[in-house]
Amino acid sequence: MTDKSIRILCLDDEEIISECCQQFLQEEGYDVFASTDSYDALDILCTGEIDMLIQDYNRPGLNGGGLLKVMKADDELKNIPVIISSACARDWVAKKLREFDIDIDHDLAGFIKKPFKVQDFVALVGRTVKPIMNDHIMILIDLGRLLTKAAGNLSVASGWTQEKRFPPHYRERAAELEDLASRLSSLLADFDRLTDSDPDLLGTTSEMRKNIFKQADESFYVM
Repeated sequence: MTDKSIRILCLDDEEIISECCQQFLQEEGYDVFASTDSYDALDILCTGEIDMLIQDYNRPGLNGGGLLKVMKADDELKNIPVIISSACARDWVAKKLREFDIDIDHDLAGFIKKPFKVQDFVALVGRTVKPIMNDHIMILIDLGRLLTKAAGNLSVASGWTQEKRFPPHYRERAAELEDLASRLSSLLADFDRLTDSDPDLLGTTSEMRKNIFKQADESFYVM
């Protein structure tokens, strides 16, 4: 499953490589940024909008190990999954990473040796983003529950305000709920698009979706 909400940063000091990786992944539906400079990449990572980093190892200035060390020391960056793509052998990269107290098996999401086949690269990225997508689905479920509850409260609030038994600030609150409820249809459309595109998630999330609508129905009868 791919989705525009997954944001990937491709970092390689060879511009043609970073741009090719960007193109490969954009064709799979990801939202991809490309960079050739470690410090520029670090600025992008610090925005908090990147879900995964794909980087080469040998670069001028801050190399792959150095950047990983910086990320590991930062509470906001240390959990971003990182794939290293290198023309060097895996064992050599593993040795270099140990100099930064980084274990290639436990601290990296993956390694791929250049040159690589596009399908192998895309498959590795797909396996890596799977847990991220699952997290996104759960967030979507939680938001759906909140919005369906808001929709139910809107029904009650609308009835109150129509009877004009409550002051103006209640009508303002009803407008806020109406705005939240209007987002629900878009949210559930995204939910359908995400789950329907992945057979592995379809069974689980379809049941969750039923529960969302069940809660929505019940919420209209609360109070």
